[in-house]
Amino acid sequence: MKYQLTFCDIEQLSDNVFEGIPKEGVKLDRNCFDEYRNFWEKLQDKPFGLLINCEKPFLFSFEGSKNASPHPLQQKTAILLNTNKLKENIKAAVKIKKLIENNTTIEFFTDREEAILWLSAL
Repeated sequence: MKYQLTFCDIEQLSDNVFEGIPKEGVKLDRNCFDEYRNFWEKLQDKPFGLLINCEKPFLFSFEGSKNASPHPLQQKTAILLNTNKLKENIKAAVKIKKLIENNTTIEFFTDREEAILWLSAL
């Protein structure tokens, strides 16, 4: 199943694993994170893992940085870095890691299949 939010596309890979791909050049702001939380509230009622695919460059607004947090049911977060665009990816990934609360398990990957396998073990 695929879902489109204003700032990203989300694909359900299995019952409890989802992949989010931010749209190229999007600036994640407070509205994006409000939309994100509302999306999960309507869709998911059990723990899940999220693969954040950093294949396209994106930014955070100051407001967005203050409002970023995982959904309470988001148990694991895998951040997939594109090795061809590592410099751009690292900036976004470091920002994501700083923004997500400490109680969420976060890992960085360069291989998508390894990331999905890790997320599947909830």
